[in-house]
Amino acid sequence: MQAIEFNALITNGKMELPAFYKEGLEGKGVRVLLLCEDNALEPVDEEENRRKVARVKGILKERANPELIPLEKEAWGMAMREKHAIVN
Repeated sequence: MQAIEFNALITNGKMELPAFYKEGLEGKGVRVLLLCEDNALEPVDEEENRRKVARVKGILKERANPELIPLEKEAWGMAMREKHAIVN
């Protein structure tokens, strides 16, 4: 399961996903957890969100250790096999 977070306004009972997430979630089932703010939200600046995501991706890529990437891709499964003593 993957979690994403964004702010949105609900208008006429509908909430629109930021464009950044629309393509990746098209046709997928999702679980929605709404956390209502007491104050009204400002409209989401999608361009600013894209810039922030790109900046974070750039920082993470700079610090990535290519030797660990194959291990990281299987880390969750390996941890669960170890925790539950599952033998392949």
